[in-house]
Amino acid sequence: MINKILISVEKVKENFRKYPDIFLTENDLRSHLFAELLDGFSDIKTTIDQSKSIDLHTEVRWYGNDNKLKFRSDIVIIDASDLKTKNSTIFKLPSKGFAFNRFSAIIETKLRRINGSSDVQFTNDIKKDIKKLQSISEKVSSDFNGFIVVFDKKNNIKNKVDNLVRSENIDVIYAYPQISNNKKN
Repeated sequence: MINKILISVEKVKENFRKYPDIFLTENDLRSHLFAELLDGFSDIKTTIDQSKSIDLHTEVRWYGNDNKLKFRSDIVIIDASDLKTKNSTIFKLPSKGFAFNRFSAIIETKLRRINGSSDVQFTNDIKKDIKKLQSISEKVSSDFNGFIVVFDKKNNIKNKVDNLVRSENIDVIYAYPQISNNKKN
């Protein structure tokens, strides 16, 4: 699973390095990454309540074991066989209409445009996502891997990003566009 994720991220990262302007928004980044991941995580599975779904989802909001943890994650890889999409006489679904207990990966995305936030603010935003993933890790009973995919059009701050403190199950993947020496006048 991790290998599938890393291969997908690497393909999107290479496209960004070569053609950064195909990524105008963070949603573009998320969409391109989702499209790559879909190839590896699109097998239809039967859910716990006999519905059908896949393991890959976006914009997932969910609660932890204490029913207080509320997060929205950009991309989540769950175990669809554990997914509940229907109310039962015993179990009422949360307001979003689905529930699951097992997931294996959360992917957060960040895109800084050429006129985006300062290096300090952008680094702080990445730190917030690291803390969010650490908090999820502490509050849920599932082992998972966290990834933060950071595409930066403004400045190459890879060294600063690489030095951010994170847990062993959280990986920050940074990309900056290639600089062309073939500038046309």
